[in-house]
Amino acid sequence: MKFSYSQFPGLDGESVYRPSIRIFLKYQNRFIFTEGFVDSGADYTILPLEFAGELGLKLDVNAKTKFIGAGKNPFVVYPSKVKIKHVIRQSGFRNLEWESKVYFAESQPGILLGNCGFLDHFRVILDGLKKEIEII
Repeated sequence: MKFSYSQFPGLDGESVYRPSIRIFLKYQNRFIFTEGFVDSGADYTILPLEFAGELGLKLDVNAKTKFIGAGKNPFVVYPSKVKIKHVIRQSGFRNLEWESKVYFAESQPGILLGNCGFLDHFRVILDGLKKEIEII
């Protein structure tokens, strides 16, 4: 499966391209269809805290911990107690489906598909020249 990078406005009026994919997240009978950014620098898959509520998950506030992000900025995360189903769909291909535990972060604007929970399930090729992601 191949996907084009997403295009965003840059600082100098030029476009910035980021490796991202459309993804379904599902737990029991609830699901979210969203975009996730492939982040080889992220140790774990991290979702916005609001998604836990949308999926009907109860998080253990006593299990919260801190991760260190880019720029050595700390942020608070809550581990999921259960595995979340992930589904990637593309016309002409069979669905890619897997389950993994994730972390929910306060003040997280988007999804980071990290090493544990995404990259450890597939061979992923990031082609910056073509601005494409290939998932094998």
